[in-house]
Order: sequence, then C-alpha cells, then structure tokens
Amino acid sequence: MPESGNVRLATIADLDSLVGLEEAGFATDRFSRSLLRGLIKGPNSAVFVVDPEGAVAGYACITWRKGGRTAYLYSIVVTPALQGKGLGKLLLQRCELEGSSKALTVMRLEVRPDNPTAIAFYERNGYAHVGTSPGYYEDGADALVMEKRLDLTAAAMKLDVPYYSQTFDFTCAPACLMMAMKLFDPSVRFERSLETQIWKEATLAFMTSGLGGCEAFGVAVAGLRRGFHARVIVSSRKPPFLNSVRAHFKKEVIELVHSNLLREAHERGAGIDYRPVTLDDISDGLAAGEVPIVLISLHRMHGFKAPHWVVVTGYDGDGLFVNDPYRVPHDKLGRSPEGLRIPKAEFARMIGYGKEGLRSAVFISR
Repeated sequence: MPESGNVRLATIADLDSLVGLEEAGFATDRFSRSLLRGLIKGPNSAVFVVDPEGAVAGYACITWRKGGRTAYLYSIVVTPALQGKGLGKLLLQRCELEGSSKALTVMRLEVRPDNPTAIAFYERNGYAHVGTSPGYYEDGADALVMEKRLDLTAAAMKLDVPYYSQTFDFTCAPACLMMAMKLFDPSVRFERSLETQIWKEATLAFMTSGLGGCEAFGVAVAGLRRGFHARVIVSSRKPPFLNSVRAHFKKEVIELVHSNLLREAHERGAGIDYRPVTLDDISDGLAAGEVPIVLISLHRMHGFKAPHWVVVTGYDGDGLFVNDPYRVPHDKLGRSPEGLRIPKAEFARMIGYGKEGLRSAVFISR
C-alpha cells in the first residue's frame, strides 16, 4: 500500500523545493526554475507535490495540448530518502486523475532505457512500450515511449481523505468539512474548538429537538471563509429542515439564517446549482479532485431517522467509499467508519432527507 501523503497542486511557494528535487533526482536534463515556474502557472499544465509530513518529498507534472486527447507525464521525482514507499504511485495516480478529469484519454511518457527501475515502475502501473524517441536526452540517448489508456478506475478515483470523528451528535457537517480541508491543507488541526466554531457558522440554529444541524450553504460558507473553494448542488430553493420544527419563531430563525448564508455564499463566489445531486455529480467531483460532502438519512446506515453528512472519498463504478464521521463504538457489522464501501444502489437510496427528499451536496476544493 502507498504511504499516506497529501498530494496537492504546487504553488510558487514550492519552487525552492522543486528545484531541490530536480538537483537530487537527476544528473542531467534538469528543469530550470523558470521552466518550473511556467509549468505551475501555465494553463495547459498541472504540477502536483506530495508532502507526507508537511515537507515536499516529491513532485510530478503533466502537460496537454488544447483540444488534444493525450496527457504527457513531463516529470516525476521523489526525494531519494523516501523512494520505494509508494509516494511515486500517489503522484502518478493524481496525474492520471487530472488527465481523466480533462477528458484526456491517453497518458504518454518518456523514460531512459538504462533505467530499469523506472521502467518496471511504469509497467506495474499499466504502461506499455509503444515506441522510441531518438536522441531525446541531453547526452544523445534515446528514450523509450510508454503509454496507458486513462480510465477512471477505483485506484484513480480514491482520495486519501484523513478521518475525523464528530464529537457531538450535531457536528457531522463540521467534521466532514474538517476532513476535506485537511486533505488540501495539512496544517488544519483536528480539534473540538474548530469543530464547534464551524458548527456555529454553519448551523440553522433549530432542527428537531435540541441543538440544530447544518445546511449546505452553511458548510460552503465556512469553507469559503477559510480560503477553500466550494460549490453547492441542492434540490430545493426553500430553507431546509423547516418541517423539523413547529414553533413559528423557530421557522422564522431558520429562514433568516438560511437567507444570510445564501447571500454570503453568492458574495464569496460559491457555485450554486439548484437540482437533485446525483451519483454522476459525485463521481465527476472526485475526478476533478473535489471532496464531496453529501447529505444522507441516517436511517439506512444506523437505524434512526436524522439528517447526516458524510464525506465521499472514492468511487469504483459499483460502489462509493465513505468517511462517516458518526463513529459507532461497537458496530454489529464490524464496519469501519473510515473508507466504508457502500454499494452504488444502496448509497443512491441513502441520499436525501425528509418527506421532500432534499438532495444536497457540497464540493470542497483547494
């Protein structure tokens, strides 16, 4: 299994680390600082770094031509001290995912014929030798050309989202947002203080009895306030959970809070789409590198009726992988709340809550 590591898009702040990796990983054909800068900022390229312990330990870059169907693995390198721990595979999978999300159908790369370790690595990951590029390298050496068809497989569609268990009955949405944020920013700390602060920002104040739950626009706004991008798909323009309370003044509070959150979501640039969220929406979000936070009913998962938010971390065509923040101390089925695989048809029945069948999801990205 690959070593756990956060794979993220590189920024200009990573330039020194990328230059250092080039110097440590290649004796010739090194990328210059200016070339790396251009790849980070370019419209037809993407640079990813992996930082398993908060320090950049490897990077990979792909490029593509506008209107083309081929992605080019332009470079991939892991610091020598951490080679053989699966970080290269994490980077390669993220590059393949990026290519698939842009409707590219082939990944192509060049590798030195006198580098059997690299050739074996690519072969293990599904690449085949398709040709030779004469005089490709600075020293005049030829390059082997290898290719792989890009399909959205289970491996490519699995995001390494860290797990956090909600510590209150009403903080499933904050726990989900914290998981999504930490995937993109390892400095996010899993603390109850953050959990309750996000709940204060995202809650509608009243729902069923006691403390209230969070709605999609509240989750989106809490993420936007912290520098992340968020988009919302929701099936209704009405405030959610109104039928969960009877008192008129409670309904009025929900309506006012919902209106304020919706306005702020618009002002902060959230994407908003009013329609029922589908499994295709979820898989497309994963393919684009987003973390879907989806509203479900707890009835089918834990046996009682209540709205509940979960993080979808992967999709393999027949099922979805879920981080469920609601940790049951002694699950009778022996299931883990982290990376729980739910059959596609079953998850489709879980989506939605209430008599109106509210279907909603928030997609968080860097």
